[in-house]
Amino acid sequence: MVHTKYHFKVHHSALQGALQRFGAMLSSPLIAPDNAAREVENVHAEYSRNTNSDGRKLLQLRRSLCEAPYSNFSTGSINTLWQQPTDNGVDVPAALKDLWGQSYRSDATCVAVVGPQDPEVLLQWVQETFQDMPSPGKPESIVDSASSQSNGTGATSGVADVSQNSSCILISTEGDPTNPASLSAPAADSGSGAAAGSVAVHRYPVDVVVCGCSGPNLVCVSPQRDLRELEVSWYIPQGMMRHSSTKPWSWAAHLLGHEGVGSVAHLLKAQGLVQNLSVGTGDEVRLARGWMFWRVQVSLTRAGEDALGHVLATIYRG
Repeated sequence: MVHTKYHFKVHHSALQGALQRFGAMLSSPLIAPDNAAREVENVHAEYSRNTNSDGRKLLQLRRSLCEAPYSNFSTGSINTLWQQPTDNGVDVPAALKDLWGQSYRSDATCVAVVGPQDPEVLLQWVQETFQDMPSPGKPESIVDSASSQSNGTGATSGVADVSQNSSCILISTEGDPTNPASLSAPAADSGSGAAAGSVAVHRYPVDVVVCGCSGPNLVCVSPQRDLRELEVSWYIPQGMMRHSSTKPWSWAAHLLGHEGVGSVAHLLKAQGLVQNLSVGTGDEVRLARGWMFWRVQVSLTRAGEDALGHVLATIYRG
Protein backbone atom coordinates (compact mmCIF):
# COMPACT_ATOMS: atom_id res chain seq x y z
CA MET A 1 0.00 0.00 0.00
CA VAL A 2 1.06 3.57 -0.48
CA HIS A 3 -0.47 5.14 2.61
CA THR A 4 -1.43 4.47 6.21
CA LYS A 5 -4.62 6.06 7.52
CA TYR A 6 -5.82 6.55 11.10
CA HIS A 7 -9.31 7.88 11.75
CA PHE A 8 -11.59 8.17 14.76
CA LYS A 9 -14.70 9.94 16.04
CA VAL A 10 -15.15 11.39 19.54
CA HIS A 11 -17.56 13.73 21.27
CA HIS A 12 -16.62 17.32 20.51
CA SER A 13 -15.87 17.99 24.18
CA ALA A 14 -13.22 15.24 24.15
CA LEU A 15 -11.60 16.24 20.84
CA GLN A 16 -8.61 18.10 22.26
CA GLY A 17 -7.62 15.29 24.61
CA ALA A 18 -8.11 12.69 21.87
CA LEU A 19 -5.86 14.67 19.55
CA GLN A 20 -3.18 14.95 22.22
CA ARG A 21 -3.15 11.19 22.80
CA PHE A 22 -3.21 10.51 19.07
CA GLY A 23 -0.34 12.92 18.45
CA ALA A 24 1.72 11.35 21.24
CA MET A 25 1.26 7.95 19.60
CA LEU A 26 2.69 9.29 16.34
CA SER A 27 5.41 11.57 17.75
CA SER A 28 6.79 9.39 20.54
CA PRO A 29 5.56 5.77 20.30
CA LEU A 30 6.81 3.32 22.93
CA ILE A 31 7.12 0.30 20.58
CA ALA A 32 7.76 -1.92 23.59
CA PRO A 33 8.99 -5.46 22.75
CA ASP A 34 6.01 -7.15 24.43
CA ASN A 35 3.53 -4.94 22.60
CA ALA A 36 5.30 -5.49 19.29
CA ALA A 37 5.19 -9.26 19.80
CA ARG A 38 1.45 -9.14 20.55
CA GLU A 39 0.81 -7.08 17.44
CA VAL A 40 2.73 -9.60 15.33
CA GLU A 41 0.45 -12.29 16.74
CA ASN A 42 -2.58 -10.21 15.75
CA VAL A 43 -1.25 -9.83 12.21
CA HIS A 44 -0.56 -13.57 12.04
CA ALA A 45 -4.11 -14.32 13.18
CA GLU A 46 -5.47 -12.15 10.37
CA TYR A 47 -3.14 -13.81 7.89
CA SER A 48 -4.23 -17.29 9.06
CA ARG A 49 -7.88 -16.30 8.67
CA ASN A 50 -7.25 -15.32 5.05
CA THR A 51 -5.28 -18.40 3.99
CA ASN A 52 -8.47 -19.98 2.61
CA SER A 53 -9.66 -16.79 0.92
CA ASP A 54 -9.55 -16.84 -2.87
CA GLY A 55 -9.70 -13.06 -2.89
CA ARG A 56 -6.56 -12.68 -0.76
CA LYS A 57 -4.73 -15.28 -2.82
CA LEU A 58 -5.61 -13.46 -6.02
CA LEU A 59 -4.41 -10.20 -4.48
CA GLN A 60 -1.03 -11.72 -3.68
CA LEU A 61 -0.90 -13.27 -7.15
CA ARG A 62 -1.37 -9.85 -8.72
CA ARG A 63 1.41 -8.47 -6.56
CA SER A 64 3.75 -11.33 -7.43
CA LEU A 65 3.44 -10.47 -11.13
CA CYS A 66 4.92 -7.01 -10.44
CA GLU A 67 8.30 -5.91 -9.23
CA ALA A 68 9.39 -4.81 -5.77
CA PRO A 69 8.24 -3.21 -3.61
CA TYR A 70 4.67 -3.95 -4.74
CA SER A 71 5.48 -7.64 -5.12
CA ASN A 72 6.30 -7.95 -1.42
CA PHE A 73 4.17 -10.07 0.90
CA SER A 74 1.10 -7.91 1.51
CA THR A 75 0.29 -8.84 5.13
CA GLY A 76 2.92 -10.81 7.04
CA SER A 77 3.04 -13.69 9.49
CA ILE A 78 4.93 -14.67 12.63
CA ASN A 79 7.51 -16.29 10.37
CA THR A 80 8.14 -13.24 8.18
CA LEU A 81 7.68 -10.56 10.83
CA TRP A 82 9.39 -12.12 13.83
CA GLN A 83 11.05 -15.53 13.47
CA GLN A 84 13.06 -14.92 10.29
CA PRO A 85 14.29 -11.45 11.33
CA THR A 86 15.18 -12.70 14.81
CA ASP A 87 17.07 -15.69 13.37
CA ASN A 88 19.01 -13.22 11.20
CA GLY A 89 19.99 -11.14 14.20
CA VAL A 90 17.44 -8.35 13.67
CA ASP A 91 15.97 -6.60 16.70
CA VAL A 92 12.35 -6.30 15.53
CA PRO A 93 11.23 -3.55 17.97
CA ALA A 94 14.35 -1.54 17.08
CA ALA A 95 13.63 -2.03 13.37
CA LEU A 96 10.07 -0.79 13.93
CA LYS A 97 11.48 2.25 15.69
CA ASP A 98 13.72 2.92 12.68
CA LEU A 99 10.74 2.55 10.33
CA TRP A 100 8.78 5.03 12.41
CA GLY A 101 11.62 7.54 12.22
CA GLN A 102 11.87 7.17 8.45
CA SER A 103 8.17 7.12 7.51
CA TYR A 104 6.10 8.80 10.23
CA ARG A 105 7.33 12.30 9.42
CA SER A 106 5.49 15.55 9.39
CA ASP A 107 6.46 16.25 5.78
CA ALA A 108 4.58 13.10 4.69
CA THR A 109 1.50 13.65 6.84
CA CYS A 110 -1.93 15.04 6.04
CA VAL A 111 -4.27 15.79 8.94
CA ALA A 112 -7.99 16.56 8.67
CA VAL A 113 -9.93 17.61 11.77
CA VAL A 114 -13.66 18.37 11.87
CA GLY A 115 -15.42 19.85 14.90
CA PRO A 116 -17.74 22.64 16.08
CA GLN A 117 -14.84 24.69 17.44
CA ASP A 118 -13.59 27.78 15.61
CA PRO A 119 -11.06 27.06 12.84
CA GLU A 120 -8.41 29.03 14.73
CA VAL A 121 -8.87 26.78 17.76
CA LEU A 122 -8.70 23.60 15.70
CA LEU A 123 -5.59 24.86 13.95
CA GLN A 124 -3.90 25.61 17.27
CA TRP A 125 -4.75 22.14 18.58
CA VAL A 126 -3.39 20.47 15.45
CA GLN A 127 -0.16 22.46 15.52
CA GLU A 128 0.38 21.70 19.19
CA THR A 129 -0.43 18.02 18.67
CA PHE A 130 1.80 17.25 15.72
CA GLN A 131 4.67 19.70 16.13
CA ASP A 132 6.90 17.02 17.69
CA MET A 133 6.64 14.55 14.82
CA PRO A 134 10.00 13.81 13.14
CA SER A 135 10.79 16.01 10.17
CA PRO A 136 13.96 16.37 8.09
CA GLY A 137 13.52 20.07 7.54
CA LYS A 138 10.23 21.19 9.06
CA PRO A 139 8.77 22.39 5.72
CA GLU A 140 6.00 24.93 5.75
CA SER A 141 2.58 23.31 6.05
CA ILE A 142 -0.28 24.22 3.76
CA VAL A 143 -3.32 25.03 5.87
CA ASP A 144 -6.84 25.32 4.55
CA SER A 145 -9.59 26.16 7.01
CA ALA A 146 -13.23 26.95 6.41
CA SER A 147 -16.55 27.07 8.22
CA SER A 148 -19.37 25.18 6.59
CA GLN A 149 -21.64 28.09 7.51
CA SER A 150 -19.87 30.22 4.91
CA ASN A 151 -20.17 27.87 1.93
CA GLY A 152 -23.31 25.98 2.85
CA THR A 153 -22.03 22.76 1.33
CA GLY A 154 -20.73 21.06 4.42
CA ALA A 155 -17.55 20.11 2.60
CA THR A 156 -14.13 21.63 2.13
CA SER A 157 -10.86 20.41 0.64
CA GLY A 158 -12.07 16.87 0.22
CA VAL A 159 -13.65 16.61 3.69
CA ALA A 160 -17.36 15.90 3.32
CA ASP A 161 -20.39 15.42 5.56
CA VAL A 162 -19.54 18.30 7.91
CA SER A 163 -22.41 19.42 10.12
CA GLN A 164 -23.67 22.98 9.76
CA ASN A 165 -22.16 23.93 13.11
CA SER A 166 -18.74 22.48 12.37
CA SER A 167 -15.43 23.75 11.11
CA CYS A 168 -12.73 21.70 9.47
CA ILE A 169 -8.97 22.02 9.33
CA LEU A 170 -6.93 20.27 6.67
CA ILE A 171 -3.15 20.40 6.98
CA SER A 172 -1.05 18.91 4.22
CA THR A 173 2.68 19.01 3.65
CA GLU A 174 2.56 17.16 0.31
CA GLY A 175 1.27 19.79 -2.09
CA ASP A 176 -1.78 22.05 -2.06
CA PRO A 177 -4.97 20.02 -1.40
CA THR A 178 -6.96 22.61 -3.33
CA ASN A 179 -4.75 22.24 -6.40
CA PRO A 180 -4.82 18.72 -7.92
CA ALA A 181 -1.93 19.61 -10.22
CA SER A 182 0.38 19.96 -7.24
CA LEU A 183 -0.51 16.42 -6.16
CA SER A 184 0.27 14.78 -9.50
CA ALA A 185 2.88 12.08 -9.77
CA PRO A 186 6.46 13.31 -10.08
CA ALA A 187 8.90 12.12 -12.68
CA ALA A 188 9.86 8.45 -12.65
CA ASP A 189 13.51 9.22 -11.98
CA SER A 190 12.81 11.02 -8.70
CA GLY A 191 14.88 10.06 -5.70
CA SER A 192 13.85 9.17 -2.20
CA GLY A 193 13.66 12.74 -0.95
CA ALA A 194 12.20 16.03 -2.05
CA ALA A 195 13.71 19.48 -2.18
CA ALA A 196 12.19 22.20 -0.05
CA GLY A 197 8.93 23.40 -1.57
CA SER A 198 8.67 20.53 -4.07
CA VAL A 199 6.03 17.82 -4.17
CA ALA A 200 7.00 14.74 -2.15
CA VAL A 201 7.96 11.67 -4.14
CA HIS A 202 5.41 8.86 -4.19
CA ARG A 203 6.42 5.53 -2.73
CA TYR A 204 6.29 3.46 -5.93
CA PRO A 205 8.09 4.95 -8.97
CA VAL A 206 6.32 4.02 -12.19
CA ASP A 207 9.36 2.24 -13.62
CA VAL A 208 9.40 -0.51 -10.99
CA VAL A 209 5.74 -1.40 -10.60
CA VAL A 210 5.17 -3.70 -13.55
CA CYS A 211 7.62 -6.37 -14.60
CA GLY A 212 9.48 -5.86 -17.86
CA CYS A 213 7.44 -8.27 -19.95
CA SER A 214 7.04 -7.68 -23.69
CA GLY A 215 3.36 -8.59 -23.90
CA PRO A 216 0.26 -9.53 -21.93
CA ASN A 217 0.27 -12.37 -19.43
CA LEU A 218 -2.47 -14.97 -19.06
CA VAL A 219 -2.55 -16.55 -15.60
CA CYS A 220 -4.91 -19.44 -14.82
CA VAL A 221 -5.85 -20.12 -11.19
CA SER A 222 -7.47 -23.14 -9.52
CA PRO A 223 -9.72 -21.62 -6.84
CA GLN A 224 -10.85 -23.33 -3.66
CA ARG A 225 -14.45 -22.36 -4.24
CA ASP A 226 -16.52 -22.98 -7.35
CA LEU A 227 -15.50 -19.79 -9.10
CA ARG A 228 -15.54 -18.95 -12.78
CA GLU A 229 -14.17 -15.45 -13.05
CA LEU A 230 -12.16 -13.51 -15.58
CA GLU A 231 -10.13 -10.46 -14.65
CA VAL A 232 -8.46 -8.28 -17.26
CA SER A 233 -6.09 -5.67 -15.76
CA TRP A 234 -4.27 -2.78 -17.36
CA TYR A 235 -1.43 -0.90 -15.73
CA ILE A 236 -2.00 2.88 -15.92
CA PRO A 237 1.20 4.90 -15.29
CA GLN A 238 -0.53 7.77 -13.53
CA GLY A 239 -2.26 8.11 -10.20
CA MET A 240 -5.83 9.03 -9.33
CA MET A 241 -4.77 12.53 -8.30
CA ARG A 242 -3.89 13.22 -11.94
CA HIS A 243 -6.94 14.64 -13.76
CA SER A 244 -8.95 14.31 -10.55
CA SER A 245 -11.50 16.90 -11.70
CA THR A 246 -12.45 14.95 -14.85
CA LYS A 247 -11.71 11.34 -13.76
CA PRO A 248 -11.16 9.82 -17.23
CA TRP A 249 -10.85 6.33 -15.71
CA SER A 250 -14.44 6.67 -14.42
CA TRP A 251 -15.73 7.70 -17.84
CA ALA A 252 -14.00 4.72 -19.44
CA ALA A 253 -15.40 2.41 -16.75
CA HIS A 254 -18.92 3.68 -17.38
CA LEU A 255 -18.65 3.25 -21.14
CA LEU A 256 -17.35 -0.31 -20.92
CA GLY A 257 -19.24 -1.36 -17.82
CA HIS A 258 -22.80 -0.24 -18.50
CA GLU A 259 -25.34 -2.95 -19.33
CA GLY A 260 -27.58 -1.22 -21.86
CA VAL A 261 -28.49 -2.58 -25.27
CA GLY A 262 -25.40 -2.90 -27.44
CA SER A 263 -22.99 -2.99 -24.51
CA VAL A 264 -20.40 -5.69 -23.90
CA ALA A 265 -22.30 -6.97 -20.87
CA HIS A 266 -25.62 -7.07 -22.76
CA LEU A 267 -24.09 -8.97 -25.66
CA LEU A 268 -22.26 -11.54 -23.54
CA LYS A 269 -25.29 -12.08 -21.30
CA ALA A 270 -27.50 -12.59 -24.33
CA GLN A 271 -25.04 -15.25 -25.49
CA GLY A 272 -25.24 -16.94 -22.09
CA LEU A 273 -21.53 -16.46 -21.42
CA VAL A 274 -21.42 -14.11 -18.41
CA GLN A 275 -23.50 -13.39 -15.33
CA ASN A 276 -22.20 -9.89 -14.57
CA LEU A 277 -19.44 -7.51 -15.59
CA SER A 278 -17.88 -4.68 -13.59
CA VAL A 279 -15.17 -2.17 -14.48
CA GLY A 280 -13.04 0.13 -12.34
CA THR A 281 -9.76 0.76 -10.58
CA GLY A 282 -8.18 -1.82 -8.30
CA ASP A 283 -9.07 -1.35 -4.66
CA GLU A 284 -5.59 -2.20 -3.41
CA VAL A 285 -4.07 0.82 -5.17
CA ARG A 286 -7.07 3.14 -5.22
CA LEU A 287 -5.17 6.01 -3.61
CA ALA A 288 -1.87 5.55 -5.42
CA ARG A 289 -0.55 8.85 -6.77
CA GLY A 290 1.92 7.48 -9.30
CA TRP A 291 0.07 4.58 -10.93
CA MET A 292 -3.05 2.42 -10.83
CA PHE A 293 -4.55 -0.81 -12.11
CA TRP A 294 -7.72 -0.48 -14.19
CA ARG A 295 -9.58 -3.74 -14.61
CA VAL A 296 -12.59 -5.54 -16.01
CA GLN A 297 -14.00 -8.30 -13.80
CA VAL A 298 -16.41 -10.84 -15.26
CA SER A 299 -18.35 -13.68 -13.64
CA LEU A 300 -18.48 -16.41 -16.28
CA THR A 301 -20.99 -19.15 -16.89
CA ARG A 302 -19.78 -22.66 -17.70
CA ALA A 303 -20.27 -21.85 -21.37
CA GLY A 304 -18.32 -18.63 -20.92
CA GLU A 305 -15.42 -20.49 -19.35
CA ASP A 306 -15.27 -22.70 -22.45
CA ALA A 307 -15.45 -19.62 -24.72
CA LEU A 308 -12.81 -17.57 -22.91
CA GLY A 309 -11.15 -16.38 -26.13
CA HIS A 310 -14.45 -15.06 -27.47
CA VAL A 311 -15.20 -13.26 -24.19
CA LEU A 312 -11.77 -11.61 -24.20
CA ALA A 313 -12.11 -10.56 -27.83
CA THR A 314 -15.52 -9.05 -27.12
CA ILE A 315 -14.15 -7.05 -24.20
CA TYR A 316 -11.33 -5.64 -26.32
CA ARG A 317 -13.75 -4.76 -29.12
CA GLY A 318 -16.09 -3.10 -26.60
